[in-house]
Amino acid sequence: MNTIFLAEDDEYIARVYTRAFRIAGYELVVVTDGEAALQSLSSIDPLPQAIILDVSLPKTSGLNVLKSLRSNSRFEHIPVAILTNSFPKETEEQFKSAGANLYMIKIEYKPGEVVEKIEQLIKDHVTTNKS
Repeated sequence: MNTIFLAEDDEYIARVYTRAFRIAGYELVVVTDGEAALQSLSSIDPLPQAIILDVSLPKTSGLNVLKSLRSNSRFEHIPVAILTNSFPKETEEQFKSAGANLYMIKIEYKPGEVVEKIEQLIKDHVTTNKS
């Protein structure tokens, strides 16, 4: 099963994306805060094909989760997408400089479009890491 990991504290949004990814043939592992994301990812097996983080997570931020992932060689080849409603340009730049592969504003994409973007991110990442 193809797995995507999602850290999203809004239960409704998490349900919407769970459904969209399941329709596309993915299993979505969902956690609702940053500490749960770090704990779950530390023992997840097999590794997910992609990780999606919200910027504003309870307990520890999406940025802290991203930095932790990028400092761990186990996750260096896994694409990380940020899916948020945080608009400031500095936020996007901060996440990209910390290692995010994609930054999306939630209200700009329908759930199916998010799935397509993540699928493209996975394909691009696989191609890049093979060469």
